[in-house]
This record gives sequence, C-alpha cells and structure tokens, in this order.
Amino acid sequence: VEDQERRYRLYIHGAGCTPERVQVRAVDLLTEASLTREATLRSDPVPPGPAGICGGRVPPGQPGFTAAHPWCHSTEVAGLVRLGPGIVYIPETRVFQPGERVEIRPGTTLQMLPRASLVFLGPVRAEGTEAAPIRIRGSDWGGVALQGPGTAGSTLTQVIVEGGSRPVWGLGVFPAMVNIHDTREISIDGLRLQEAQGTEDALHVAYVDDLRFAGIHIERPPGDGVDLEFSTGTITGLTVLDAGDEALDFMGAELTVEDAVLVGFGGSGIS
Repeated sequence: VEDQERRYRLYIHGAGCTPERVQVRAVDLLTEASLTREATLRSDPVPPGPAGICGGRVPPGQPGFTAAHPWCHSTEVAGLVRLGPGIVYIPETRVFQPGERVEIRPGTTLQMLPRASLVFLGPVRAEGTEAAPIRIRGSDWGGVALQGPGTAGSTLTQVIVEGGSRPVWGLGVFPAMVNIHDTREISIDGLRLQEAQGTEDALHVAYVDDLRFAGIHIERPPGDGVDLEFSTGTITGLTVLDAGDEALDFMGAELTVEDAVLVGFGGSGIS
C-alpha cells in the first residue's frame, strides 16, 4: 500500500494572540512511531462550528456532495413531552434533555423495567392529585434524578415512588432513589417514597436554592431519609419512619423545617 498525502484542517483559538509558527506531532498508537510537521497558517481563519464549516446549513448528504462535518448536526433537543395518563413502560434509562419540557399527567403509572432510570435535565411538571396520583415503580429498577440548572422551576405534586435503588447515568451513580442536584426553585407537594433498596438515601438534595417541600412521607429507607447538602428553602410536613441511618441529614444547608415527624432510625433523628 503506497503512502498517500492527507491534509487536516486544525483550528487554534489564541484568545487575541495570533501564533507565528505551529508544529503538529502525530503518533501512531499501534507502532508508536511519530512524525512532526510544520503547519501552514492562514491569515483568514474560519471559526469552528456550523457557521464556519457548514455555511449555516447542513449539506444534503447526497451523492456529489461533501459529507457533513459532525459540527453541522445539531444536538439540541427541544419540545414538550407528555407522559400518561395510564401505564407508560420505561424499558431503559430515559434522559430528557435541557430543551425538553416534560409533563406527567394525573393517574400516570411509570412502570420501570430492570435497571431503567429517569434523568431530567430540563423542567418537569408531575401533576398528580390525591385521587389520581402519579406512580413510579418497578422491579430492580434505578431511580429518578433532576440534574442541573435546566430543571429550575420543576414541580412534583402527589407522586409515589417505590421499589427503586439509584439512577446510573453515563459514568456517574447517584446516591439516592430520588435526587435533585444543582438547580433552583423546586417545588414538591405530596411526595411519598417507599421500599427503596440498595441505596444510601431515599431523597438526596444538593446545591439547590429556594426549594419548597411540603407533605413528604418516607418509609423504611435503608440509609438516610432525607440528605440535604448546601441548599436553601423550606420543608413543611415531613414524615420519616424507620430510617436505617439518619432521618434528616444536613450539611451546609440553610433550611426552615416545620411540622416534622421522625420515628425510628438507626443513627440520629437530625444530624
């Protein structure tokens, strides 16, 4: 096989400083052989991204056209996702992107299959009622996570979560059956957590500003009932029964807690 010359286009961001000379060193990962070449600099560099590579549009992907560069394909997902009412099967972990707004209707049962989890990166409105609550349940399933600033303003009303452990997403493992992290203005009214298995906490909240919790009922968590870290807000009407460790665990949190019932715990009632 004869060697063939190839050209590669590289983009260098100099933060206002234009380089005078650039050398590129390439290493063969199989043979570990290396070579160094002097790069040819252009005086009119094209910025990376769709505007520079694609001219503002994606090539059509047809014979006779150059293949589209990966930058030309949008990765943003936006729109409204409605779940329910009735039984909705979740066969594998579902990640809702920051641009997706999720609505879960009253009377919906999210039937989780083994190892499946729900990860929300955008806002979610779970609007159950006392007569028609939302249920999230299954056998040997993961958990629920509201992760990141995109979830700000989310609400969970009359939701029952049972039988989960903890979500696994990418290379990360969350600590609780229900997790709320790195967000703000989260409102929960009437959340019931029960039969959590193989997890540190039933409910884990970290780096959340202005949380408003009311009517939280947790039964027999294997570890902590509620673990709150570096968060602010109010909790009214909290019940934790038979926690394996602390019923209510604070660390760096500024919270007002009213009308709490903590009964039976392996560690401390409040830590």
